[in-house]
Amino acid sequence: MESETKFHLPFPNLAFTSVNPMCLMPWIYLPNSLEKTDTESPLKKTKYNRTWKRKEVELLYSTTRDFCIRTGKEIDKLDYNDYNEIAKYVNKPPKQCMSKIHEVITSGTLRPGIWSEPEDERLKQLLGTGKKKWGELANILNNELHKGIKIRTGKQCKERWNNHLNPQINRGIWTPVEDLMLLEAHKKLGNRWSLIAKELNTRTESSIKNRVKSLLNQEKQELDSLDLPGQALDRLIMRKKIEAEQLENLSTESKDFVIPLENYK
Repeated sequence: MESETKFHLPFPNLAFTSVNPMCLMPWIYLPNSLEKTDTESPLKKTKYNRTWKRKEVELLYSTTRDFCIRTGKEIDKLDYNDYNEIAKYVNKPPKQCMSKIHEVITSGTLRPGIWSEPEDERLKQLLGTGKKKWGELANILNNELHKGIKIRTGKQCKERWNNHLNPQINRGIWTPVEDLMLLEAHKKLGNRWSLIAKELNTRTESSIKNRVKSLLNQEKQELDSLDLPGQALDRLIMRKKIEAEQLENLSTESKDFVIPLENYK
């Protein structure tokens, strides 16, 4: 007869008898050999990457062109069934292949996401009529210029206008006054670039973000390693205040300086 093993716990008057010692420590988990492990599990579906790379667009276009030569069809006359065949060679869904090819035809370039001149002009016209809802603008562009295919989104229209088409955008050199406003807003709002862009409405979010990082990196290189992290921003704000005051004084002095008329004779 199999003798049972006796286990004693370090507690008074407590002793358990069991064949399986794991009954004493139920909180410890040991994987069952019958359970499926990650290596035994079936192949998981990989998440689709929606970003088109240049080589992927080139492969799609060359595959589509070869398909048109083989079938005798025009590229702008291809339907969903045709793209279902093309998609097998590029590892992309047929609907996205169809949208990308139409985008290439409209823009006239293989560069992913490039905007065409008719798109820019139509977006300017729509904004000039008072339309402000970006999703509505995207739907109009898709219906009028892309045969109803979803090429443009509201986010793309917003970024295109704010970063490239808006005539009020200032792409010039940053002045000390602008730097001071930017750094003070950054100290108050942190990395909320969209809110900072509202205070500096002539600069884009991307230029604001790049400017802050550039200024802070330059300042941190001059600081000692023992300085606190927030001191870089504080010193930078103080420096920009001095520069802004000096610039203002120079402009005031230049206005007060008048050359007598007799010097022109």
